Amino acid sequence: MNIKLSPVKITKENPFQNDALNRLESAEILTQFVSSLDQPYVIVIDSPWGTGKTTFLKMWQLYLKEKGFNSLYFNAWETDFKDDALVALIKEIEINLDSFELGDRNSEIRKILQKVKKSSYVFVKKALPTAVKIATYGALDIEKTVENTIADTTEKFIEEQFEEYEKTKESLSSFKKNLQEFIKKLNPEDKPLIFVIDELDRCRPDYAVQVLERAKHLFSIDKIVFVLGIDKEQVGHSLKTIYGEGMNVDGYLNRFIDYDYHLPEPDIKTFVEHTIERHKLDDFFTNRERYNGFSNDNNLIKRTLVEIFTELNLSLRIVEQLISQIVIVINVTKENQHLYPNLLCFLIIVRKINPALYKQITNSEISPDDAFQSFQNTLKTKSFASTHFAKVIKAYMEVSMMYANREYEPLKKYNEIVSSDKTNEIEKRSAKFMIDLIGKIEFDHSFNIIEYLVKKIEISYQFE
Repeated sequence: MNIKLSPVKITKENPFQNDALNRLESAEILTQFVSSLDQPYVIVIDSPWGTGKTTFLKMWQLYLKEKGFNSLYFNAWETDFKDDALVALIKEIEINLDSFELGDRNSEIRKILQKVKKSSYVFVKKALPTAVKIATYGALDIEKTVENTIADTTEKFIEEQFEEYEKTKESLSSFKKNLQEFIKKLNPEDKPLIFVIDELDRCRPDYAVQVLERAKHLFSIDKIVFVLGIDKEQVGHSLKTIYGEGMNVDGYLNRFIDYDYHLPEPDIKTFVEHTIERHKLDDFFTNRERYNGFSNDNNLIKRTLVEIFTELNLSLRIVEQLISQIVIVINVTKENQHLYPNLLCFLIIVRKINPALYKQITNSEISPDDAFQSFQNTLKTKSFASTHFAKVIKAYMEVSMMYANREYEPLKKYNEIVSSDKTNEIEKRSAKFMIDLIGKIEFDHSFNIIEYLVKKIEISYQFE
């Protein structure tokens, strides 16, 4: 299921007000860094997909404006239908002029930008000359007179290319001179223009390369700083589709990139709490508090998700999708019905990361011990099984299995652990705890709880 996620609200007045990942410090560090740059720079904000990179870049771009920088945000993926990235880059500057505080310089700056545009025409990719198209027929067995015509036309085309080379050198000098004049007039306070380019790793490979080349070669002007939000690993895959698997990706990218900045690892607890808050579930949980046993559901969902997500080390995009799925289940549940937060979170996560295991659990084809061991094997540490959340989830699974298979006797298993001379005190205490949990759950909920939740989960997957 592809769930549309509610966007993070970013305000001009306080861009980092809804910063769920505590990245204001990164914005402050980067702002201090770019404020000291006089020469042209290309900086990469390197972070994998789904780690909040785009949200950070949008927040930081507005933060830069708040601090007096002329800055603009450019989504490269939205323009990769263009034949040449240069057109998009210049046009984005023109579009964003309205958001800059130009005052009485407005008219003059726009005139200079028109000069920049005109001097860029020679660099914009043109259609191949007719001569090249005609020459492609040379492989055919055609009359000699036509072959001679092709040869003459091709020679003329080559001569034109030599002439074009000289014109291009002159045009490059003119383009950079006009661009330098534009930047100087645009930034009277001597602050650099910050050009934030996002989603480059989602573009078609040839367009991504174009953006890098244009930024580094044509816009290599003092007081222009390019900030590229990319996942370098994904960009590497794109480059290899052009240059082959054997290419040195880092060596190639280093030709264009001056500095890398790696966004710090997010605080998963803050992110989970903020995402649930964005879905505005407070009213639902507040209404549930009047029913006995539901008062702690909101807290249980947050704490269980933090525990499991921390162990799984999932991307923020996957985390947000899973939370959205849980939200749908909540929305199809009446306020006076049980949610079983621990088990609900566990089942939805297992359905995402291990569909085969989910099917075994929901069809009662696997014992709770084996199911939990299989899930434990996917975690990066082995500490989750000993947590209170894990034991509660396992107890629910034990009770559900007992009602699915009347021959299954979980209490007998744990009583044997308690009475055995071969088990240590820690194992005995853990078994006694499970006996108490199972007894309480069976007393309060005498039915197959997993079967009850699965119906709600599968209904939620019918929503698109």
